Amino acid sequence: MPDALAFDRIAVVRERDWAQHAALRVSLGGGVLVLVHDQSVAGFCEFGPTEDADGDSRSVGHIMRVYVHPIHQSLGGGKLLVEAACVRLAESGYNAATLWTLESEVRRGAHGFYSQLGWTLEDVHSAEDPPDIRYRRRLP
Repeated sequence: MPDALAFDRIAVVRERDWAQHAALRVSLGGGVLVLVHDQSVAGFCEFGPTEDADGDSRSVGHIMRVYVHPIHQSLGGGKLLVEAACVRLAESGYNAATLWTLESEVRRGAHGFYSQLGWTLEDVHSAEDPPDIRYRRRLP
């Protein structure tokens, strides 16, 4: 995701997600996992119940955000974060999880990354500009 777009999207949801909803997400089986390298944050993954209108927030979890600093990408940290979030969602009783990523990245790294981790691309698109596309994964 381009840095400017990532910054804009984080800024829009910062107060809503981090301040107002953090406690609710934790109580519903969500949270934030942080990847640390040399005592610095190298990445994070926020997860919890789905907020999608067509999803059941009692059985479908959601990966809200996965960000790994570019200098730490392709070293396994992103996989570690996503897999750990899926384990936590499954332990909280969710039987599936979803995530959204930029549709324009279909031929780029994000889509290959999620596919390798067992996520399936759905034919569900957001109304965002630029549009996102949804992935789904069954949880153990």
